[in-house]
Amino acid sequence: MGDNISKINESNLKEIPNTTNGIIRSRTIRNSQGEVIDHRIVDVSGDFQNITGLDCKEIIGQSYKDIFEDPPVLDIFKQLEYGKNSEKFEGYSVQFNKHLEIFSFSVGEDEYVTIFKDTSQLHLFLRKKDELEKEITSRLRQQSALSEISQLSLSNVSLKEIFQKTAEILVQALHVDYSKILRLVPQKHQFIMEAGVGWKDPDKKKKKKKILSLTVLNHRQVTPYFLKSL
Repeated sequence: MGDNISKINESNLKEIPNTTNGIIRSRTIRNSQGEVIDHRIVDVSGDFQNITGLDCKEIIGQSYKDIFEDPPVLDIFKQLEYGKNSEKFEGYSVQFNKHLEIFSFSVGEDEYVTIFKDTSQLHLFLRKKDELEKEITSRLRQQSALSEISQLSLSNVSLKEIFQKTAEILVQALHVDYSKILRLVPQKHQFIMEAGVGWKDPDKKKKKKKILSLTVLNHRQVTPYFLKSL
């Protein structure tokens, strides 16, 4: 890090080897009373243009207020006006539609360097990793539920107990509020509830509940039906 700062101090930013980081150098502008009134961009690295899409030639000499739009980025320069030697921001930039790490620090009297690092790919990777972990956990939970239901069918408990326990397992495995097992009576063209979970909840009319599991039983087959949230 020290070598990089030395290079920033001693050379034109365009001469710095490719670091995948965008770098700008700014200088504070003071009024006759010595008060800081602005920051002007005095030098820009080529990678800054690659990261932000801003033309390096056009922004040199401009105020940071005319270049940046995101409040957190503007606040970095604002804090430097109050005499802070360094400031850091990490988050999503609406202006550039990217996740950025931004670090600004002093390199001399009234001169600052600000480094922009694009972390969008890292955030994408972490999001995909999180989604994959949730998917794997969900599948393992469902496989465990199927195994538990299979073990029930081999036990000595009554069929009614198997139905009720199955309804309870489904509620936990699928993260839903209601589960019901119905038996079809063909002669009467109606269903009879054999087991269920959540249907006697006194608050069921007040809340929006998830119903995901509904099994219809008849004398020939067992058919599962899945309903989306009501």
